[in-house]
Amino acid sequence: MTIQQAKVSPPPRLIAVLLAGFDTVASHLGLILFPVLLDVWLWLGPHLRMERLISDMLTEIYPLLQSSAGDVSPELWDAVQEMWQTLAARVNLFSSLRALPVGIPSLMAGRLPVGTPWGASIGVDLSHWLEVVVSWGTLTVAGILLGSLYFLLTADAAAGENRDEGPLFERWLHAGTQTVLLSILWMMAVGLSLFPMSIFATLLGSASGVGLVFLFLIGGALLWIIVPLLFAPHGIFVYRLSVFRSIRSGFSLARLTMPTTSTFFLAVFVISRGMDLLWSIPDETSWLTLVGIFGHAFIATSLLAASFVYYRQATEWVEQILEQMKQARAA
Repeated sequence: MTIQQAKVSPPPRLIAVLLAGFDTVASHLGLILFPVLLDVWLWLGPHLRMERLISDMLTEIYPLLQSSAGDVSPELWDAVQEMWQTLAARVNLFSSLRALPVGIPSLMAGRLPVGTPWGASIGVDLSHWLEVVVSWGTLTVAGILLGSLYFLLTADAAAGENRDEGPLFERWLHAGTQTVLLSILWMMAVGLSLFPMSIFATLLGSASGVGLVFLFLIGGALLWIIVPLLFAPHGIFVYRLSVFRSIRSGFSLARLTMPTTSTFFLAVFVISRGMDLLWSIPDETSWLTLVGIFGHAFIATSLLAASFVYYRQATEWVEQILEQMKQARAA
């Protein structure tokens, strides 16, 4: 017996979903304050630096290199020092507030500005590596919790009349707890994937014969894993699922809608990265950077809202299909 497709609502449509995301944020502009305030803080606020620690580390490393690797070219060592000192001057531990995979999107976390319209940024130089670890850990947890609230409010706005009416603090507590666990699992997964990724990079470098075959297989396997994981947080914020149930739900949903889901995330990536190039045009010492900060906040929040719209619609569509298939087998 065939499935009666007329009784099933149509699958989510890319353009309609994206427009729904932009309409959601246009009706709830307060949501963009999360990324705006974070970016303004990373741009104009004080910086937590470890410039002195890195400089001291380089001073200690040089004699060890001389003794173990023989003569090190002074010109090469000067170039290495300059590279690390430039990086150290830009690193701002407050960027850890932009947590992953659930966090507040940030334009400045990627740019790492050191200048403002009124001069160089004010910096606080940490004096011990323990301070770096504690600061990074504290700011990361704070970023996850703030990101959870941002995701939760965006999911509510995207749900419209279908939003969860439970107490906000209770839902935030659940979402924050599950998101911290998700972040731990995510960091473990990234660590475990370093080895296959190194193989992937080696094959990409050789890219000949058998290497191309393995490159294709590894790339396909990574795509099959990464795309479902992009939905791992959504079940937590839409249906109050536990982290493991949310991951399982994301895998089931992506497996049954892989072509559509892959197209959706590809569109989100292209729009996000393309617009970020535009928002990054103003120099960090120009007040025009504020235009980029607000533009980035609106686009990023709209794409996040669109992902919640897509997740809800795709979940409902899959449930209808599965129910129709169940009825067809029972008939």
